[in-house]
Amino acid sequence: MVVLLVFFFLFQFVAADFGCQDWVSRCDVYAKKGWCAEIHPNHDYMKNMCPKICGFCGADKTTTPPKTTTTTPLPTTTSSTESPKTTYQPPTLNPLDKCQLPDVAVSRIISGRDAKPGQFPWQVAMYVNGHFSCGGSILKPDWLITAAHCLQGLQPSHNITFVAGELDRSVSSGHEQTSEI
Repeated sequence: MVVLLVFFFLFQFVAADFGCQDWVSRCDVYAKKGWCAEIHPNHDYMKNMCPKICGFCGADKTTTPPKTTTTTPLPTTTSSTESPKTTYQPPTLNPLDKCQLPDVAVSRIISGRDAKPGQFPWQVAMYVNGHFSCGGSILKPDWLITAAHCLQGLQPSHNITFVAGELDRSVSSGHEQTSEI
């Protein structure tokens, strides 16, 4: 009993030392986005992790660190019939192919130097109905990636083409490779 009382008083002392504080570094950003509002889906998160900036601290202006839980695995039981164990292997990643490496050293853009043919072979231009829309990158021979907003509102009837190897959209250099979707 004495041990419990000592623990209780020690915990009260430590909790009082914390004061009212936020527990993550981006609370101000989240608060500006309205996450403190009671109707926001992340309100409970803010109440636990960002009480100071949201004004959730009680009259004593103290908060306690977020609770952590520890789980204990259930005891295993044995049965007369054992099921086969299924093991999952992570996918194997292919090493970088030669086509993914630039022919020249690439650093930052300084003084806006023009790209050379073959310097960025993974970059593509996306055209919708013949008009430039967005850029993208080649991930694999049959896979491209572009920003989600570039695909919003597109219909199967739209003529979508991707062009790789294009240095200047106004001039054909002969290095361009076009694929239609």
